[in-house]
Amino acid sequence: MQAADWIAGLVGRFGAYWCDKDAYADYKVFADYFEHRLHRAAKRSGIRTNAPRATQ
Repeated sequence: MQAADWIAGLVGRFGAYWCDKDAYADYKVFADYFEHRLHRAAKRSGIRTNAPRATQ
């Protein structure tokens, strides 16, 4: 399995768990083991904050 596929699956499970913790309660194990590591390694791109604003 490629690392990118594994990371995408992990992040997808985090997203589902963060959006609806009751419906995806079985994904809590991923948050317990990997959430801190993912936050520590992740870096936001800044595309939303650095993008030029449209003029009106």
